[in-house]
Amino acid sequence: MSKWNSEEDLTEHLQEIIQELTVEERFRDVQIKKHYNLLYKVTVRKSNSRLTYEPESPERASRGFSAFQTDLCIIDSGIPRVIIEIKLGLTTHDIITYSNKAGRHKQIYPCLRYGLITTHDYITERFFIHNEYLDFYLTIGKLINVKCEIKELIKAEIEASRFIDKAIKPGMRGYTLYKTNVVLKSVN
Repeated sequence: MSKWNSEEDLTEHLQEIIQELTVEERFRDVQIKKHYNLLYKVTVRKSNSRLTYEPESPERASRGFSAFQTDLCIIDSGIPRVIIEIKLGLTTHDIITYSNKAGRHKQIYPCLRYGLITTHDYITERFFIHNEYLDFYLTIGKLINVKCEIKELIKAEIEASRFIDKAIKPGMRGYTLYKTNVVLKSVN
């Protein structure tokens, strides 16, 4: 039985934990937004020999019209860095849906890190079979120190996003290896 009554309760709890990171100097500019509408497409149109963009700015993105709503969005100096989708339970359909959302968002924000936090006790094989674009998945059902694990995960994901952001800037060349690390931890 989960100690959270709803996904909203868990979302608020996680938001409070992540907010504690902002006391550290390197995370001072971090904001945590709940139910944030994040762009997944920008439409360019030509009208009277002029290009127009829909939406006109990312702030005008609305759910269902060029944006998906996210549970928690961590923004660093105006750049979306980490998305966390929160579920009490997780189905195969959820994995496919959130993985697809992650892929769509990463087309607009290539340095974005995207993941799931659930109250499950462990990661099932379905995640490995159906995931394509999610960067992390944390199950907190059996964790002893939930706060510590979440903080360490989010710190690492923000830093990974910052690193990717630097790497894709014009003029940044010379890299000879890109590799995604696979990390699996067990509470046993």
